[in-house]
Amino acid sequence: MSDSSQNMTGGQPVMLFCFMTGAFWFSQYAYMPQLTKYASQIGASMQTIGLISGAYGFSQVLLRVPLGLYSDYLGRRKIFVLIGITMTVLSPLIVLLAPHPNFLIAARFFTGVAAATWVNITVMFSEYFKNSESTKAIGIINSTNRLGQLSAFIIGGIVVAAFEVRAAFVLSAVMGTIALVAGFRIKETGSKSKAKKTFNLKDIFLLYKNRRLVSVSLLGLLSQLITFSTVFSFTPLLATELGAESFHLNLYNILFILPQIFFATLSGTVIRDRFGEKATLTAGFALVTLSCIMIPFLNHYVQLFPIMLLSGIGTSMSFPLLMGIAIKDVDIAYKSSAMGFYQSVYAVGMTIGPILIGMVSGHFGLTAGFMTVAGIGLLALAAVQLPAAGIEGKH
Repeated sequence: MSDSSQNMTGGQPVMLFCFMTGAFWFSQYAYMPQLTKYASQIGASMQTIGLISGAYGFSQVLLRVPLGLYSDYLGRRKIFVLIGITMTVLSPLIVLLAPHPNFLIAARFFTGVAAATWVNITVMFSEYFKNSESTKAIGIINSTNRLGQLSAFIIGGIVVAAFEVRAAFVLSAVMGTIALVAGFRIKETGSKSKAKKTFNLKDIFLLYKNRRLVSVSLLGLLSQLITFSTVFSFTPLLATELGAESFHLNLYNILFILPQIFFATLSGTVIRDRFGEKATLTAGFALVTLSCIMIPFLNHYVQLFPIMLLSGIGTSMSFPLLMGIAIKDVDIAYKSSAMGFYQSVYAVGMTIGPILIGMVSGHFGLTAGFMTVAGIGLLALAAVQLPAAGIEGKH
């Protein structure tokens, strides 16, 4: 594998790209802590809430592989990035103009379209670095992702407290517009012409048969299933039952995201180098699974604060590292295709997780739903240990 990517790590392009990325994710998450509560307020059932949450992942399942393939074929990333940012503006406008559960499903579908272009964003950013620095690049862009989300939770919480829940959707549209303006100014690297010349569809099928890529993608699926079934779907509902207000819901998400700003970069560099991929992933999945087991047995919303911090640390140790592993040994001409495959597979978890747990919780209660997720976490822990997973130990 060559280090043929253009290295732009020291200049303004990286800073501008990070600003755009932060605003992009700010737009998507400005209203997230209030989403399920708002859906319930406008008449959505438990099953419908699962569909609303699942629609976000469904569009990503459909689009991430095609976006990766077509991006590699054209050797271009920026046009897809701009399309994605445009969707972050459209989605909250739909909610504001049509406050109904069915339109909320549609809005979340379009938000998923935006998130599907994360494959293009991550690969475009990684091309600012040497190929050997892919896990470092992914760590930086994931930290920027989390910083944007954290800012959204803090400022969104203030806006909701000062006005109402719908004001968070206005904030989302405004930040999406700012991200779009910044997006027009970011630069593509000089690698696009080479990528188009070397792209070969037959090699794509061989890429998708890569055992390491497939296993890492399946682990990503389990990771996102857990996160989107709990933190971004049914944990806020449980917290509300325990007496939490809108302000507390934002604090939960802040505590979940805060450690990820720091650990997202460290998990793919310092922690991985010190303990190895397998130990790092094992620790991450163990913490997340433990939090899922503990949540349904809490009897006061205050007790949820340290649990969310624990879950955030666990997620930051596993998920960003998996993303970096997915493209670590992939040629530049196929990076978007590999990342598209990885992100499309983990989006399946984002889709079926909330729907599955919504069905379980609707029939047997939220405790049964959380214990189901905990069981999936144990499955992920076991999968990391398998030799077939191709996860490296300490060198």
